[in-house]
Amino acid sequence: MFPKFSTEGQMGESAAMYFVFNFLPLFGTTNSQTMARTMERFRHYNLPLYTLVTEFLAKLPVAFLTSDRLPEGAMNLLKANLLANVVFTLEFGEDLSQVIAYEINEHLVAMPDNSLLKKRVRQTLEHVVYVNELDELKPHLDALTEAFYKDVLQVAQQFAPKSKVRVAAMTEQAGLGYVDLLSFLMAQPFVELVSPDDGLENVDLVIESATVPDATKRRAGILTYKWAASASNDWFGELYAELRQIWENKNEGSRDENFDY
Repeated sequence: MFPKFSTEGQMGESAAMYFVFNFLPLFGTTNSQTMARTMERFRHYNLPLYTLVTEFLAKLPVAFLTSDRLPEGAMNLLKANLLANVVFTLEFGEDLSQVIAYEINEHLVAMPDNSLLKKRVRQTLEHVVYVNELDELKPHLDALTEAFYKDVLQVAQQFAPKSKVRVAAMTEQAGLGYVDLLSFLMAQPFVELVSPDDGLENVDLVIESATVPDATKRRAGILTYKWAASASNDWFGELYAELRQIWENKNEGSRDENFDY
C-alpha cells in the first residue's frame, strides 16, 4: 500500500515534513533555487497551503505585483513570509511572529494603514479559499487577512512607497567621483532624484558639494547634506540613515490614506 523507502529516503522525507510544519520557517536566502525547493515541498506535503499562497499572489490586484515592479528576491521573501503566516496562523490562531514584531518595532506601528489594500487582500483570500474549496481555511479567514495584509503592506512600503524622499544632487555633474553617489541614490526604492533645473520647492534634501557655500544660507528651510568626491563608506552609511529618517518622518501621521499600490 505504501512505497518502500531506503533509510536515506525516510530521513529525507522526515526532514521535508519537519520543514513544512516548522512553526516559523525562516529562510536565510531568497534566491530562486532555494525558493523553488521551498514551494515544491509545500506543494508536495501541504497542497492547500501552497495553493493559498500561490493563487493569492497571482490574483491580488495591486500594481506593484501585477506590473512586475517587485525585485525577484523581494517576491521570494514575500512568498516565504506568507507561507510562514499560514503555518503560524493555523497552529496558534494568529501569526505570533507579527504580534512580537509589532510589539517591539515602533516603525511597524507607525506604518500608515491602508483600508483599500486590506479590503483587496480580504476579497482575494475569500476568492481563493472558496473557489479552490479550501474548507479547512475558512474559519481562519479573519486571522489570515490580518497576517497577509501586514506582510503585503510592509513589502509595498519598502518597494512601492507612497511617499518618496525627493533629493536634488547639486554636485559637479561631470566628476567621476559622484557616479557612486548618484548610483547609490538611484538604487534606493524610496528615493526620487529631482533635477535642480526643475526647481527646489518640493525637495526634501539637497546634496551639494562640500566645496560650495551652505545652501541653507541662500534657501532657508531646505535640508542640506554636504558631499565630497572622496567620500568614504562611512559617508554613505550616514547619508542612508538621513534618507531613511526623512522617509519615515514623511510617512508617519499619514494614516488611513487609501494609496493604490
